[in-house]
Amino acid sequence: MNCPNCGNFIRNPINFCPYCRAPLNAVVPSLIEIRHKRKPGKTVMIALILLFIAFAAYHYKGSKILTFVETMFSRVGNIKGTDSRISASAPAAQGDIPMPKPPEKYTDPVTGIDFVFVRGGCYRMGDVFGDGDADEKPPHEVCVNDFYMSKFEVTQGQWVTLMGKNPSSFAGGKSYPVEKISWQDTQNFINVLKKKNSVAKFRLPTEAEWEYACRSGGKDEKWAGTGKEATLGEYAWSDLNSGGKPHPVGSAKPNGLGLYDMSGNVWEWVEDDYAPDCYQDQEKDNPICIRGRGGNRVIRGGNWYLSSRFARCTARSSAPSSGSAYSVGFRLVREK
Repeated sequence: MNCPNCGNFIRNPINFCPYCRAPLNAVVPSLIEIRHKRKPGKTVMIALILLFIAFAAYHYKGSKILTFVETMFSRVGNIKGTDSRISASAPAAQGDIPMPKPPEKYTDPVTGIDFVFVRGGCYRMGDVFGDGDADEKPPHEVCVNDFYMSKFEVTQGQWVTLMGKNPSSFAGGKSYPVEKISWQDTQNFINVLKKKNSVAKFRLPTEAEWEYACRSGGKDEKWAGTGKEATLGEYAWSDLNSGGKPHPVGSAKPNGLGLYDMSGNVWEWVEDDYAPDCYQDQEKDNPICIRGRGGNRVIRGGNWYLSSRFARCTARSSAPSSGSAYSVGFRLVREK
């Protein structure tokens, strides 16, 4: 402090000025207040910074650590004035605390259907390889929300659990995919499931969701799990390796999201109406093709007796919604 009488700086104030001997009793209270408002020492500041970095490393990954640390340093640096205390009750700024991750898996307690969490995102849907059919064009950007996709095609055992009768052409056993069902049959299955499990919301995937999941989260994969036809037999049952029949679900390799048989084995119903020009004016966010409701519906993924061309992730086909379609099954989406 400076002496109020002579103006000299006094490092350790006492009762009088060592230069002019003026009494200092009148200013002692203000000195005490200043000491209480002194900035934290270097040790305390370093400890706080290390604590922030540890918190960031625990809760964040990759480049987010740098962003978090920069935010914390800027906050410490912006503390001005004599009182640098940080209030523990101050609300955290939006984005500081990460949202809890949703469960990676879910199993329906009624049927035992396993679901895999699919983190939503944006991707180029359609013929990104330039060798697709006309109804796969033009490739266009779409975005889908988070959802859960069933890990396997719905099996004959799961169908019988709810519906009581197996409609499949190849009644191979509980672990084989159910097939020879109509689009309307899938809706009946979903309605029965909803009555027994009212907590979750089930439906068929949209085309955009199905293709996004087939391509391991929108990657440029021609088939589910691989871009090379030479290795397709490891991931899909088609005319090349099926022996003319479907196979138990999960008996080939999964794609990058842990989903099985999205290429080959049985066709899969999706929610959309079929229209060859659907991609011409499709919306970007969570698109779905609705053309009259009641005509042909889209089927995806190919089947066990067709060539690899039909098993491509972008390939589209259709069938009447009310007819029992040979070699067509389905998988479900559970909304997040």
